[in-house]
Amino acid sequence: MGILRRIVPDQRLPLLGDLTLFRDEFDILRDLYQQAFETVCKTLRYPVAAQNTIKRGDPSDFGGVVPQTLTRKANPKDLAAFEKLVNYEKLQYVAQIPGMEGWVGLLDNKTRNAIGHATVRHDLRTGLVVSDTLPAGVHYLDVASDVFGIFDALCISLQVLRGIRIVSSPDFGKETNDVEASVRRALGLPSS
Repeated sequence: MGILRRIVPDQRLPLLGDLTLFRDEFDILRDLYQQAFETVCKTLRYPVAAQNTIKRGDPSDFGGVVPQTLTRKANPKDLAAFEKLVNYEKLQYVAQIPGMEGWVGLLDNKTRNAIGHATVRHDLRTGLVVSDTLPAGVHYLDVASDVFGIFDALCISLQVLRGIRIVSSPDFGKETNDVEASVRRALGLPSS
């Protein structure tokens, strides 16, 4: 259901407001969102370290310019200090990485806090997710869209980790076994 907001044409989006879902999987959606949110936030250091390395040659070098959206006066001195920042501040550094600007919206802690609030519930009669902090409610489909979006971020995060694992291998760039060499010879490819 979370993909509907992306695939329905813009002129038809208002029709989704009338959609009533008779299944209640809110507890599952909430748990998936929270777990994915926390997992992605724990991996923010890796794309930031990669960007620092590309720009300044050192994963711990954040440069001298603090993101404009932050009120802090100085950047973290290294990755360990970056890890101690709150998620909002970490996301401001991630937003500077080309192609990852959208993570700030996907990892909005207001959404996480609203979905995870102790009083939150899905009102099946109205189709809204409501709580003490959100008495007006949020459409269930919007919650499903947020969960879908956070899993996009999780997939990207996993790809970043996979890439790091590959390039940090001592065998990176070397022929690692005879099978690989045989396949390369059979295909007429040069050995690496």
